[in-house]
Amino acid sequence: MATPERSGGGALSEDPVVRPFMLTNGRTQPLHDGLRIETQLYAEPAALSAPLRFEARRIVELCQRPRSIADLSSALGAPMGVVRVIVADLLTQGLVRAGEMPGELTTALIERIRDRVRAL
Repeated sequence: MATPERSGGGALSEDPVVRPFMLTNGRTQPLHDGLRIETQLYAEPAALSAPLRFEARRIVELCQRPRSIADLSSALGAPMGVVRVIVADLLTQGLVRAGEMPGELTTALIERIRDRVRAL
């Protein structure tokens, strides 16, 4: 079976062989409500040793530094809905933690999120 080709940044190519619903086992709704595009995600270094596959592994790698759902979606080249489902699974497994941004969103953060969403 062919695998999706990845560009230098790890993103899926324009015409992925694996469709988004395959990445989420056909689910379209995350197990956790409240995952907003600016939700910050953190993974413990120990999560890197978990037996994860494909996008879940990449999310844990990327979340060694705080990342938002929008950042992850852009880095993976996957729809935000797909990333939210995968992240919710990782939250359930205790491999990532979610935390909201403290205080109000800064203009710089809002612009960064806007740019990431546009990149999709």
